[in-house]
Amino acid sequence: MMGARDHLILRAAGGPSVGVGHLVRTRAIAQECIRRGVGFDLIVDDGASADWLRTRGTKAATVDERPGWLCQRPRALWLDGFRDWQIELARFDRDATSTILVENRVANRDLASFTVYPALHHEPDAWDRANPERVRAGVDWIPLSRETMEMPCGERDIDLLISFGGSDPSHLTERTLGCLSSLAFEGRVVTVVGPHMHGRRNQIEDAGRHLAQHEVIDGDAGIERWQARASLALTALGTTLYELAWFGVPALVLANYEDDQPALDWYAAQGCHLPLGVAGQLDDGALASAMHAGLRELDSRPKTARLDLADGSRRIVDLLTTEPAHA
Repeated sequence: MMGARDHLILRAAGGPSVGVGHLVRTRAIAQECIRRGVGFDLIVDDGASADWLRTRGTKAATVDERPGWLCQRPRALWLDGFRDWQIELARFDRDATSTILVENRVANRDLASFTVYPALHHEPDAWDRANPERVRAGVDWIPLSRETMEMPCGERDIDLLISFGGSDPSHLTERTLGCLSSLAFEGRVVTVVGPHMHGRRNQIEDAGRHLAQHEVIDGDAGIERWQARASLALTALGTTLYELAWFGVPALVLANYEDDQPALDWYAAQGCHLPLGVAGQLDDGALASAMHAGLRELDSRPKTARLDLADGSRRIVDLLTTEPAHA
């Protein structure tokens, strides 16, 4: 264990019900720490999440493996996950530890030094508007992995890349593949099986069996090389959208939750990606029609420019290592 105030704690949520989005961006922060020689402890919920990080070259431990992590006195704390961090925020507030709360509107966020919204779309709420000096949001704050930033774009030999994250609990992968089959889509389709989706691989392959060209790939080791070769993509709201924007790949966006609608409206207005709607509000016929129209629209658009997201990790580590805790 490191000495007092000489390292960071990066705490990320994970697991089958959560997926890997929080792990992906926290890992990007860890990579920037390594590049700078900044010490850190990366703490996750479960062994599968820790193993996923370790196999990708990032040291990590579970809360069970580090039961005393709450007793440490780090230089700063990063909390990434949609949960109530009440105990963690209160504990480190007592030590005046600078704390970054990531994309989380919990009631007790006053205890955090900063709230970061690492997303293309950010719609401020009342707290954000009342505390603008403690909010960091938008394109400049999106952390991308070194693998993503260093992956060159290759030949665009994948007509459609399908990736619904690490777990896809709503089974949007199988559902959209069925819709594509009903549309008699003839291009090359590559579908990603996330780390928590291996038990569904046979069903996913079966859902795409009527497609002319369909390949199912394992996404455990990362999907950067596939994103860099895609012409179009189909995904949900999340980290994958920002990686695709980096590679200049437009995506059809199918959201999981009704409260995702403001983000979908923003994408409809901005045009970076094209929203299909909220999955629960569309029956299979309506979803197939939306996909058909969306694919035709994206295919007819001029080539999408790549977005410059290269400095997000650097800005976040700057915030963790130079900014004091709030008064």
